[in-house]
Amino acid sequence: ANRSSPDAANLVAESIKAMLTVTRTAYPNLAYIVLVGDDNVIPFYRVPDDTRYANERSYNPHAVAGSPTGAVFQYGYILTDDFYTSYRPFAWRGRGFYVPQYASGRLVETPGQIAQLLNAYLGSSRLAAQTGLVIGYDFLSDGATAMAATFSSAGITTTTIISDDWTVADLRHALLDARHDLASLNAHYSHYQAQPAQGGGLVEASEVIAANIDFSGTLAYSLGCHSGLNVPDEDGTASGGKDYRQDWPSAWISRSASYIGNT
Repeated sequence: ANRSSPDAANLVAESIKAMLTVTRTAYPNLAYIVLVGDDNVIPFYRVPDDTRYANERSYNPHAVAGSPTGAVFQYGYILTDDFYTSYRPFAWRGRGFYVPQYASGRLVETPGQIAQLLNAYLGSSRLAAQTGLVIGYDFLSDGATAMAATFSSAGITTTTIISDDWTVADLRHALLDARHDLASLNAHYSHYQAQPAQGGGLVEASEVIAANIDFSGTLAYSLGCHSGLNVPDEDGTASGGKDYRQDWPSAWISRSASYIGNT
């Protein structure tokens, strides 16, 4: 009833966690926990951002202004699902620090998107990755280089764009003109855009939705900040020619692809 209150959201999350704390003991082989629904259905846990530099209070306010998701950033919180999979938190800076004991995932955003991804997963054989894409620049270059080397050592044919001079056209061509089984997309992000190494434009999450590529079974992931931030459609806005509701997690899931990113 009060979604703009981080405290209220955390009370709901704590009630769910209390149920999980008891229920999980009935499954001695429990390995992972999947949450079904966006923040409106099962709230992310809100933890305070204690940093001074690039604090969440400064995150892209025009994109989620006046919404419950916007309130999370307004009050300086970070969204996390680690709370639901950590049962031995330790004290840190006056609060709990949640180290996951189980792998977790979250299915977003609409029932149709969720069903589509589940059907694609159940209807496919195990993915044997044959092709990969790795991009990176600046402080992300060393991690991207290591990932590309790991891909190649596993026999995966890998396309790389790792430098400080690639453009939005380079990114669009690599990402949207050909399918890759694995896509490591390391860049500066917002929840709905990715920034190339050089200026001249941004790639929108909506472009993944519209691409004439079969992304089913693809695993995409990124080190980029907010690359994994799912904003419920009713919390995003559309103005000035920009649709802030089309975030990366829901874009990839709408194409039956799995996605890993930071909230």
